[in-house]
Amino acid sequence: WSDKTESALALLRSQNRYFAIVEIKRKPFFVHLRDMIITDRMKDLQIGDELILDRVREIGSDDFILRGNPYVDPKYFTLKTVVIEHTPSMKMLTIHKKRVGKDKLRYNHAHHTMLRVTEISINERGTGGSLIG
Repeated sequence: WSDKTESALALLRSQNRYFAIVEIKRKPFFVHLRDMIITDRMKDLQIGDELILDRVREIGSDDFILRGNPYVDPKYFTLKTVVIEHTPSMKMLTIHKKRVGKDKLRYNHAHHTMLRVTEISINERGTGGSLIG
């Protein structure tokens, strides 16, 4: 790490509350600690599985922000989530127009995965940066 990066991380580390803009399945989410993220269904995950997110566009606090281009390097931070639920959404009605008096109604519901943010932290030099998988 360069001296400039180390001093910026030290300033960010001196803060006590962090936020992050993470990207999950190409969608951005603005999260804090203990926030719940509702995203499209992730079939290969079980309830209780822990995810380490590495696609973070920016991470910061009230006073300082670290922006990535396009992502912040994963060795600078740790962001962990836990799968808490797989749930379907409410039924949505779709009307297919046909001839007069012959409309067709279809009901559909999407499946979602709910994640809870369990850790957002700024790493010290020499720690972090190891991704699973």
